[in-house]
Amino acid sequence: MLKEIELILFDLDGTLVEFHHDFLFDQAHLITEQLGHGPIDPQELEQHFSEFSFFDFIPENQRELFIHQFWSNFDWNNFPRAKVLPGAMELLHQINASNRKSGIVTSRAVPVEQLARELEHTGLIEHMTYVRTRSQDHLHWSDKRDSLASIIEESGLEPSRIAMVGDIPPDISSARVMGLGLTVGVLSGGLKRSVLEHAKPDHILDSVAQISELFFSK
Repeated sequence: MLKEIELILFDLDGTLVEFHHDFLFDQAHLITEQLGHGPIDPQELEQHFSEFSFFDFIPENQRELFIHQFWSNFDWNNFPRAKVLPGAMELLHQINASNRKSGIVTSRAVPVEQLARELEHTGLIEHMTYVRTRSQDHLHWSDKRDSLASIIEESGLEPSRIAMVGDIPPDISSARVMGLGLTVGVLSGGLKRSVLEHAKPDHILDSVAQISELFFSK
């Protein structure tokens, strides 16, 4: 299966670059205050985040409004400067050298051109054949099926020849629904291993630094 993979797609935050939890938590506190809720226990936020139930601290009957407000007011322009995770650039060089292609499929709701500018200093974009950001559909912010479908169509590849690497369950489930040939979950985004295990990826690794062992180890 590994030899048949021609394209490896990556989530961005928590997968290729550090995920800034504090910025996310600050946004949650801000929207909570705007909607008239009480203060949030930081430990409760951290717990929900690690279990991928981040918005569950809001009562269910108010959650949809909160999610919409959270993402509608998210200040992507002031999102912290991206820092590439260890091993990511080395992996991308190996992928290119093996005549495979790479791509980014992110949940950041910004135009592709803006993302390219924000990542210019990292050197990531120059390795990417495909880059997809998400639409303004905030309620389904983690669903990457449309982005994957777009890449499948543009690449002309059979889905079985494409791999997806991500740090949250929807990265894995979106790839599985679209019939991708390989799914890899990474723990570098801060989720509990059990949460990724529930999504049933083909592999769970500590970070992308270990992916080279799957594809390039002799």
